[in-house]
Amino acid sequence: MSDHRLVIANITTGCSKPNVEYSWRKLRDVDAAQFEAALRQSELFTHPANATDEFAEQLARVVTSQLDKVAPVRHSSRRPPKPISKWLSTEAVAAKRERRRLERRWLSTGDDRMIV
Repeated sequence: MSDHRLVIANITTGCSKPNVEYSWRKLRDVDAAQFEAALRQSELFTHPANATDEFAEQLARVVTSQLDKVAPVRHSSRRPPKPISKWLSTEAVAAKRERRRLERRWLSTGDDRMIV
Protein backbone atom coordinates (compact mmCIF):
# COMPACT_ATOMS: atom_id res chain seq x y z
CA MET A 1 0.00 0.00 0.00
CA SER A 2 1.05 3.54 -0.68
CA ASP A 3 -0.19 7.02 0.20
CA HIS A 4 0.21 8.18 -3.43
CA ARG A 5 -2.79 8.36 -5.67
CA LEU A 6 -2.91 8.85 -9.40
CA VAL A 7 -4.73 12.01 -10.43
CA ILE A 8 -6.05 12.23 -13.98
CA ALA A 9 -7.48 15.45 -15.34
CA ASN A 10 -8.40 16.94 -18.69
CA ILE A 11 -7.34 20.55 -19.03
CA THR A 12 -8.80 22.56 -21.84
CA THR A 13 -6.82 25.64 -22.73
CA GLY A 14 -7.78 28.31 -25.18
CA CYS A 15 -5.51 30.82 -26.77
CA SER A 16 -7.12 34.21 -26.92
CA LYS A 17 -6.47 36.41 -29.91
CA PRO A 18 -4.10 39.32 -29.41
CA ASN A 19 -5.45 42.86 -29.47
CA VAL A 20 -5.56 44.55 -32.86
CA GLU A 21 -3.22 47.54 -32.86
CA TYR A 22 -3.51 50.46 -35.26
CA SER A 23 -2.09 53.94 -35.76
CA TRP A 24 -3.94 57.09 -36.78
CA ARG A 25 -3.74 60.87 -36.85
CA LYS A 26 -6.40 63.25 -35.60
CA LEU A 27 -6.62 65.30 -38.79
CA ARG A 28 -9.88 66.92 -37.75
CA ASP A 29 -8.03 69.27 -35.38
CA VAL A 30 -5.38 70.39 -37.90
CA ASP A 31 -5.41 74.08 -38.74
CA ALA A 32 -5.09 73.99 -42.55
CA ALA A 33 -3.81 77.57 -42.84
CA GLN A 34 -1.08 76.97 -40.25
CA PHE A 35 -0.09 73.68 -41.92
CA GLU A 36 0.08 75.35 -45.34
CA ALA A 37 2.20 78.22 -43.98
CA ALA A 38 4.61 75.75 -42.37
CA LEU A 39 4.96 73.86 -45.65
CA ARG A 40 5.59 77.08 -47.59
CA GLN A 41 8.41 77.98 -45.18
CA SER A 42 9.98 74.53 -45.40
CA GLU A 43 12.78 73.34 -47.64
CA LEU A 44 10.24 72.15 -50.21
CA PHE A 45 9.84 75.74 -51.33
CA THR A 46 13.18 77.22 -50.28
CA HIS A 47 15.54 74.45 -51.49
CA PRO A 48 13.64 71.86 -53.57
CA ALA A 49 15.53 68.79 -54.73
CA ASN A 50 16.51 68.62 -58.42
CA ALA A 51 15.96 64.94 -59.18
CA THR A 52 12.49 63.45 -59.24
CA ASP A 53 13.21 60.62 -56.78
CA GLU A 54 14.99 62.98 -54.40
CA PHE A 55 12.06 65.42 -54.55
CA ALA A 56 9.60 62.58 -53.80
CA GLU A 57 11.67 61.56 -50.76
CA GLN A 58 12.00 65.19 -49.66
CA LEU A 59 8.25 65.71 -50.07
CA ALA A 60 7.41 62.64 -47.96
CA ARG A 61 9.96 63.58 -45.28
CA VAL A 62 8.91 67.23 -44.96
CA VAL A 63 5.16 66.61 -45.04
CA THR A 64 5.48 63.80 -42.48
CA SER A 65 7.59 65.95 -40.16
CA GLN A 66 5.11 68.84 -40.39
CA LEU A 67 2.19 66.47 -39.78
CA ASP A 68 4.01 65.09 -36.73
CA LYS A 69 4.05 68.62 -35.31
CA VAL A 70 0.37 69.46 -35.88
CA ALA A 71 -1.20 65.98 -35.71
CA PRO A 72 1.07 63.42 -34.05
CA VAL A 73 0.55 59.74 -34.73
CA ARG A 74 -1.61 58.09 -32.10
CA HIS A 75 -1.52 54.40 -31.31
CA SER A 76 -4.54 52.44 -30.14
CA SER A 77 -5.59 48.86 -29.75
CA ARG A 78 -8.91 47.13 -29.61
CA ARG A 79 -10.11 43.69 -28.77
CA PRO A 80 -10.71 41.33 -31.68
CA PRO A 81 -14.34 40.64 -32.53
CA LYS A 82 -16.14 37.90 -30.70
CA PRO A 83 -16.40 34.58 -32.56
CA ILE A 84 -20.18 34.93 -32.93
CA SER A 85 -19.81 37.97 -35.17
CA LYS A 86 -18.07 35.96 -37.90
CA TRP A 87 -21.36 34.22 -38.60
CA LEU A 88 -23.31 37.44 -39.01
CA SER A 89 -23.92 38.94 -42.42
CA THR A 90 -22.31 42.25 -43.32
CA GLU A 91 -25.72 43.93 -43.09
CA ALA A 92 -26.22 42.58 -39.56
CA VAL A 93 -22.76 43.74 -38.47
CA ALA A 94 -23.44 47.20 -39.94
CA ALA A 95 -26.82 47.34 -38.15
CA LYS A 96 -25.19 46.42 -34.82
CA ARG A 97 -22.55 49.11 -35.27
CA GLU A 98 -25.18 51.72 -36.11
CA ARG A 99 -27.30 50.72 -33.10
CA ARG A 100 -24.31 50.97 -30.75
CA ARG A 101 -23.28 54.32 -32.23
CA LEU A 102 -26.79 55.70 -31.68
CA GLU A 103 -26.87 54.26 -28.14
CA ARG A 104 -23.59 56.00 -27.31
CA ARG A 105 -24.90 59.26 -28.75
CA TRP A 106 -28.10 58.98 -26.75
CA LEU A 107 -26.20 58.19 -23.53
CA SER A 108 -23.95 61.21 -23.99
CA THR A 109 -26.71 63.68 -24.90
CA GLY A 110 -29.97 62.18 -23.66
CA ASP A 111 -31.68 63.71 -26.67
CA ASP A 112 -34.09 61.39 -28.50
CA ARG A 113 -34.27 63.67 -31.55
CA MET A 114 -30.66 62.87 -32.50
CA ILE A 115 -31.39 59.17 -32.84
CA VAL A 116 -33.76 59.48 -35.79
